[in-house]
Amino acid sequence: SQALFGEAVRVLQYSQAPDEWAQIRLENDDYMGWVHQKALVLCSAAEAAAYGAACNAQIVAGLAQVHDTPSGEASLSGSKLPSKTPGKLPFGSQVAVVSGEGAWMEIRLPDGRSAWLQRGDVMLHSERPRRDAAGIQAVLALIRRFAGVPYLWGGRSPFGYDCSGLAQAFHAFLGVQIPR
Repeated sequence: SQALFGEAVRVLQYSQAPDEWAQIRLENDDYMGWVHQKALVLCSAAEAAAYGAACNAQIVAGLAQVHDTPSGEASLSGSKLPSKTPGKLPFGSQVAVVSGEGAWMEIRLPDGRSAWLQRGDVMLHSERPRRDAAGIQAVLALIRRFAGVPYLWGGRSPFGYDCSGLAQAFHAFLGVQIPR
């Protein structure tokens, strides 16, 4: 299963160098897989829960470019910040918006640093569609953009979806968590 940015995982074991992989279990649906250790921000269970509770928005862009300034002058992927900083966040990733007026929203990254996203790439949870016919149609319009994306076993992002990953993405925009 793909892990999305900001999701809490439990590290089960580490591989030996030079591989530098970690076997993880997603906390929200108990799926297991492997991620590169550089993709992890190590923290306590309480810190992971606090970050999850602070997440008050979702990415609605296919891939949202993350910037290190509110004017978007420099993208994090091209900056001299540590390599753990994402360059792009996939559709459906949960983020912690801390401020945002106008065209830019400041987010807090899991390691505590700040970054910025364009306002159109983010939907605050308070703006989520309702769980009614109109809301379902609005979420279907978001999801239809991914028609033609390749099938990917365990996929949960615009890089590839499987059936349960697409169902999870759909329901998440209605504020409903479902297991795979």
